[in-house]
Amino acid sequence: MCFKMQNKLNRKRKTALKLLLIVFVITITNISLILNYNTSINSPLNDNEFDVFKLPKTSAGEISIKTPENLTYTRPMSGYYPATYSFENELEGSSGTAIDYVDSGSTSSNCEVKIYNEFQGHKKVLRIHDGNPSGNAAAQNNFASTLTTGSVEWWWSTPVSGSNTMAYHFHEGLLGTHAGIVLMQDDNFIDMEDNIVQSYVANQWYHHKVVFNTISDTYDWYIDRILRVDDGNFLNPVTNIGSTNIKGGWDSTGSCYLDAIGHSCDMDYDIGANMNEGLLLSYDNTIPLDWVGYSLDDQTNKTILGNTSITMSNPGLHNIQLFANDTSGIMYESELRYFTVDISEPTVSVITPLVDQYFGVNAPSFSVDIQGFNLDKRWYSLDNGITNISFMSVTGGISQSEWNKFAHEPVQIRFYANNSSNQIGFDVVTVNKDLNAPITTMYFVPYSGINRVIISTQFLLSATDNSESGVSTIQYKINDIAWIPYTGVFSLSGYDSGFYSITYQSIDAVGNIETQQSVVVELYIPPLPPEIPNLVPLLLTIIGIGTIALLGITIFLLVRRRTPKTPIKARKDDESLSGSDQLKVCPFCFAQIKINAKYCTFCGASLEKD
Repeated sequence: MCFKMQNKLNRKRKTALKLLLIVFVITITNISLILNYNTSINSPLNDNEFDVFKLPKTSAGEISIKTPENLTYTRPMSGYYPATYSFENELEGSSGTAIDYVDSGSTSSNCEVKIYNEFQGHKKVLRIHDGNPSGNAAAQNNFASTLTTGSVEWWWSTPVSGSNTMAYHFHEGLLGTHAGIVLMQDDNFIDMEDNIVQSYVANQWYHHKVVFNTISDTYDWYIDRILRVDDGNFLNPVTNIGSTNIKGGWDSTGSCYLDAIGHSCDMDYDIGANMNEGLLLSYDNTIPLDWVGYSLDDQTNKTILGNTSITMSNPGLHNIQLFANDTSGIMYESELRYFTVDISEPTVSVITPLVDQYFGVNAPSFSVDIQGFNLDKRWYSLDNGITNISFMSVTGGISQSEWNKFAHEPVQIRFYANNSSNQIGFDVVTVNKDLNAPITTMYFVPYSGINRVIISTQFLLSATDNSESGVSTIQYKINDIAWIPYTGVFSLSGYDSGFYSITYQSIDAVGNIETQQSVVVELYIPPLPPEIPNLVPLLLTIIGIGTIALLGITIFLLVRRRTPKTPIKARKDDESLSGSDQLKVCPFCFAQIKINAKYCTFCGASLEKD
């Protein structure tokens, strides 16, 4: 019995505990709902903007986010640059003061200040065109507050090559005293003192930033992050900068496009944010709205003029939400939109110098390839990050002062790049610093003694660089005349007898020059032997005479051999000769002889018959 009663008691206790637990959970839930309700009322508010709070309509769909979508973004959205005025909120074709940026301005005939959907990869851009040599087009903008020091940055381009004039004016207050202008003129950017600072190419965008200081009446001008004007002087002293005016000239024509204009007086904009592409924040609304802002990752609201570009977030999961109110002060908010950013770190590849390449006292040049989105900084280091040297162009030269810190040794050069999320990529190359000159040796065989030579003596030069950068040039000179490149053995042929100093040295592939070496030799030219007469003509004469004599004797012997033994009677010519004066003809040599001759007096042939 007691045991049963004890069991009933235990069951009642368990039931009571369950009821208490349920009441506790319901109470905590109600408290949480009340807190969330209060938070939802206050979350869209910007304390600087509103004094009267009204309940938000969170479920009526009055405002809804289009982009960014619920996706993973591995790169920025092309053509969208965050800025005070990114023009994404403007409709194509909007002109003049219908554009939020343009507070005042003028357009003569054949001139325009108008929004275009795209130019050279930039989305929603402002075009200022002055096609009237007697008029102009102007877009004047007033700062939210005047500044004694500050910055203005923008993207600037033109479709025009050659004759073209567009000016960016800076004024005190609201178009008061003219502090100065920077010009886009005739393929050049020109500073406030009419100096050319850099050329430009049509249809290419250039990022500009002017940092002004009205205390010193000076300014710095950066073009594509490179400082082109350092402490330049204003045309006129001013106490502040409060407005700008972008326009053509009254006596010239010109055309330009602008995008992503950022002001340091805009508390919701960070100078430098328009350097890189971001994400397009766009939305639909079903009712007229008086104010719109957004919150990224539950941060403080930022006011926007409409569709806008926002900075690319760091890798990871993010959320964004829009808040708005209408003219009666009723607040609205969109649903939370989640998206992910998954951008890889930049890739850096060293093109030059090559691995194990040799360099001398002069620092090497470099060429690198850097790929990635929203690149921010680039730098290199020769001491593994202890000293970092920034660079802008992907080609350049290593700091000579840093290079001088190394002796004859291998040097490791690391090249880095990061993006706006501070993701860092790098590449490394090891090169050799060669400070040793090659060594040259001369070889020759003296004619006599140690250094007596003759004109046929051969001189040979051999150089070695001990497996360093390698021998590039061997050269020599005789008696300190001009250097002669060594291409092979040489002699002193053509020189007179006497003493000669032969100087020689080598140069290696990186320019290390060997200390000059010299050797003095005596050129000995032996006396010539006695001159031997030229007997060739005499010998030829003797040979010729002997040949003729031999030929005569040979003919004579042949003739005698044919002489008949019986003499032949000569024929008489009774009509012309008589007696001993009569002549006859030798039948052998045909000479005329006396008729009674027994032998020919010329050839000796017998004329008697056998």
